[in-house]
Amino acid sequence: MEESPYVANYNFALSYLKSNQKDAAVEALESALAQVPENEKNENNSIYLSIISALAFLVLEKNDFKRVARYVEEGLAVKKDYADLLFMKALLLMDMKRFDEMLETLIHYLLALAAVDREKYDYKYTGEGALKEVYVSLLPVACKNAFEFEKIRDISEQLSKSTGSEWLKKACEVMAKVAEVRSVKEN
Repeated sequence: MEESPYVANYNFALSYLKSNQKDAAVEALESALAQVPENEKNENNSIYLSIISALAFLVLEKNDFKRVARYVEEGLAVKKDYADLLFMKALLLMDMKRFDEMLETLIHYLLALAAVDREKYDYKYTGEGALKEVYVSLLPVACKNAFEFEKIRDISEQLSKSTGSEWLKKACEVMAKVAEVRSVKEN
């Protein structure tokens, strides 16, 4: 069976990325995205979601927030629990200083890690390095600056108890530490 043009362009993009040719990779990924037939833009097409995810990351590096938002929203409209896109959405929201939404997105990201279909997707931002970034950097920043921190924290604790998610349990521990610091600063 012949490889579809968008898959071929996706593979070219991966080759460009391996040799650190990011501009060429973006061009190949944009071509690939334009070639995906409408009927194949769905949550079952892991290549399509990988194309969007890679584009979002590469344009985030260039601080092109409008394009990042467009790619992230397109992908999340198809698969709302796509972990890599949730991770990038959190980064985007941090850059935009929208900390309440960032905190909510991080909780969604941690919940997505437990998805039963997780192995189907070639996630790049679910390993130890990404989780360390979430717990050590992103989550504390979001908690420290979120206006609705207490409300989101309460909901997160309820979700942690009801889902049994170890990732969410650890997030609640981080939130508890930040809550202590916030209360000291407020007094």
